[in-house]
Amino acid sequence: MSFKTQIEDLIGSVGDDDLISTSIQDIGAEIISTLPPQKLLAVAKTAAVSSSGLTTAGKRVLAVDKDDLPAREIPAIQKAKYNDTASIYAASDTDAIYYIEDEVVKVNGTAGSGATAGVLHYVPKIPTSDGSTAIVHGGSTVTNFPQEAERLLVLGGAIRCLQRLMADKTSSLPSDVPEPVLGSISESLPTFTVPSAFVLTPAPAGADVDFSSVPSSPSFVSPVYSAPSLGSVGSISLPAAPVTPASPSFTYTDASVSDIVQPIVSVSDMASMTETAPSYIAPVLSLGATPSIGNLTISATIPVTPALSSNSVSFSSTAPTYTGPVIAPSFSTVDTFISTDEDVELASAKIQEINSQIGEYQANIQNQLNVFNDANVEYQADLQVAIQNAQLASGDDGQLLQRYSNELQSYQTEVAKEVQEYQQNLEGDLRVWQSERQTDIQKYSADIQSALNSFNKDNIVYQQDIQRKTQNLGKDTQVAVQNAQQEYTSRKANMDKDTQLGLQNALRNYEKSVQEYQADMAKYQAEISSYQAQVNTTIQTWVNEEWNQNFQKYQTDYTNSLQNYSADIQKETSSFGSDLSVYQQEIQKALQEYQAETGYDMSKYSSEVQSQTNRFASDLQKNTETFRTSMERYVNELQKVAESNQSKLSKYGADIQNYGSKIQKHGMDYQWKHGQYQLLKAEYMQGLQLLISGGIPQQQGA
Repeated sequence: MSFKTQIEDLIGSVGDDDLISTSIQDIGAEIISTLPPQKLLAVAKTAAVSSSGLTTAGKRVLAVDKDDLPAREIPAIQKAKYNDTASIYAASDTDAIYYIEDEVVKVNGTAGSGATAGVLHYVPKIPTSDGSTAIVHGGSTVTNFPQEAERLLVLGGAIRCLQRLMADKTSSLPSDVPEPVLGSISESLPTFTVPSAFVLTPAPAGADVDFSSVPSSPSFVSPVYSAPSLGSVGSISLPAAPVTPASPSFTYTDASVSDIVQPIVSVSDMASMTETAPSYIAPVLSLGATPSIGNLTISATIPVTPALSSNSVSFSSTAPTYTGPVIAPSFSTVDTFISTDEDVELASAKIQEINSQIGEYQANIQNQLNVFNDANVEYQADLQVAIQNAQLASGDDGQLLQRYSNELQSYQTEVAKEVQEYQQNLEGDLRVWQSERQTDIQKYSADIQSALNSFNKDNIVYQQDIQRKTQNLGKDTQVAVQNAQQEYTSRKANMDKDTQLGLQNALRNYEKSVQEYQADMAKYQAEISSYQAQVNTTIQTWVNEEWNQNFQKYQTDYTNSLQNYSADIQKETSSFGSDLSVYQQEIQKALQEYQAETGYDMSKYSSEVQSQTNRFASDLQKNTETFRTSMERYVNELQKVAESNQSKLSKYGADIQNYGSKIQKHGMDYQWKHGQYQLLKAEYMQGLQLLISGGIPQQQGA
């Protein structure tokens, strides 16, 4: 039976084969990293280790042997002393050692021979189906993996898949139900068109008919229709769905056993050694005195402005002077770093900082000189103008000012010379000191190497004395060594107990987090129920208070207003027809009386009046019929739109109900998956604990 089938028998369809493959690979790697080596040695693979080593990438190293004798693991940084024939730690072919460096395992036998051949016992970090190919969802076998742990592989894979499925439940919640868009009628409300006003045809010339008894011609007053408006219908604001609580996670870290270290044997008679352990005496770095850098001062004296006569030109400008910047760098901290702290790196960094400041200082000197020169140019220009004016005045002031101008130029030249000399001296002092510093540091490096050579020489003598004393150990010392080895073995055995204790603590922490998660889930279920009740109440309130009341009132008002409008049109039509009939009768009566009294033939005029009256009555009837037809069509469309809107509202209510059902189903599905997750996780943890402690996990159903 494939891994996929076994997992889906526990949790149902997963729908993602890659997820199943990744899950069983991850959980298999977790089991392999958690189990103690003795649980894996029985199913371990072996591989030959050559003198150039063997890569450990993708392998969990369990043990290494040389010539069927176990090798001891040591830190790679200690490999030299185990390969040193003069060391008490010197390895041998019967007491070989191995170490892992750069993901390569190497074996050392007889000291002095370097890396040699051996055999690596390992299992793949990710379970495989054939020793090299990682297991996948469609497989059913796993090699180099404890048979009693295969059930845990399925349980753990199912747990990982459930975590993903529960996360998918949160992301696949149904979308909010959109509010319906209600339709409106496209027909315009019909209006009644009144025929052109009735105007009596003038009587024929020569006929003086008495129309005094005839009332005014009737007029048709069209009723005004005022449509009602739909009341404001507020939008539905549904409450936010509660947030699904996060699933508990299990993190297992191997117990750290700090006291599992090979004990050092204390041998009392080794105190009689004639040699003393050498100590390294570091040489003293002595650098030449650092140069003293003073501020730039200008010795040149600015000439005094001449006193001009009162009747000559005035000259009040002030001659510019050069002011050098102040230097801040000091080498005193460098002396401390090198002479006291013996920290050449800090001294070099400080020297670079000082050099940078000196460079800025030199740039400031030049900038100040440029500013001085520019100011002097402007001052000389003003001075030349004053000289010309004084010469025009034919006074002695022109000569005084010219002499003063020459003195200023000499002052400017002297300032530039002093600045240049200062910069040259500064650069020269620094070059000399840097050259001497380089020589001193080279000598210091040579002194360090000489002191190290002396220390190594003394250490060889000391190690030889230790080796000689070690070879002369007595019976008591051998017993002490055996006791130390037994203590080491005992401590190593306790490593498994500590590992079990760490796992038990981790399991208790996980059970606590599960209990807290159960409380969160109970709260979440209550929030879901409350959320569903809030949604239903909100929808019902909106339908009853917002939509039904407003729309039903609007429909009633609209229907009543249309009926009243039609009735007003009919009433006005009947009233107008009655008035027109009376008007016509009075005209005919007046014509008949006139004809009887005068004998004047009024038949033609009477026919014209009758024709005009009939035409007006016909137009009125035609317009009334058109209005009635349009009103019927308008009412029919209004009814159709109302039925369509009612259908949309019914569907909206059904969608809301379906939304609540989906939310409830998602909650039930999530609850089932979470319950199954708890059962499988508990069975997995129990099985893993039993496997580590030596028991056999029982086959349990989901």
